[in-house]
Amino acid sequence: DHRVRHRAFDLARELFARYGLAERPDEQHTMHFFDTRSLQLFDAGVLAHSCESWAAVDNDDVAIKVRGKRARTIARVCQAGENETAKFERDEDLGQHEVEAFSIATKQAAGVVAALHAGQRPLEELLWQGATTAAAAVGVPWDSLITYGPIRARLWALSLPGIDGRTRVEMWNAGRALLLEVSKVCRRDQVEIVRSQLSGFFAQFGLAALQESKTRLALVALTRP
Repeated sequence: DHRVRHRAFDLARELFARYGLAERPDEQHTMHFFDTRSLQLFDAGVLAHSCESWAAVDNDDVAIKVRGKRARTIARVCQAGENETAKFERDEDLGQHEVEAFSIATKQAAGVVAALHAGQRPLEELLWQGATTAAAAVGVPWDSLITYGPIRARLWALSLPGIDGRTRVEMWNAGRALLLEVSKVCRRDQVEIVRSQLSGFFAQFGLAALQESKTRLALVALTRP
């Protein structure tokens, strides 16, 4: 899959008013990221995070995502277990080059992720074989990781003017920061069309593509008083 994205920072309220995003989201969850104080993992193209669903107590997971040159190699050696979901894709932020990404999420039983954040379970203990392999391949420094969160994530699948089919809209509340991402998964032969449609949609609001990723903006916002 190829996913094309556009991000807006603290300017989402106009979209809320115009397209009804104040309505109940299709999906809602709480996220925490794990990294060093200097964001060593993020800068190396690695994301470690947990996700707790608001809708189902048995739909939580812990995931490792690797972006960049190592993604394809790690994807080849990682086999997803019975309770793991693996995904390889190409991500593209508008105005930037595409990046290959491989993620593997380990499903958790009810209450396990909550126990992790309560300090009762170590992060590495919750990763099954595939995610453990990915973490080992990129040298995750377990002893120096701290928790960044919580981040409240809300997701909608919308029909937006000028964009074919349904479009994914994701809103993050990270500390005082309000972050919006509009993305669409498409085949590689559709990338140019989707890129043009997303660019045209955001041009209506006078928004330019950000040079910083949504995740980094959230992590930095969570370190501010």
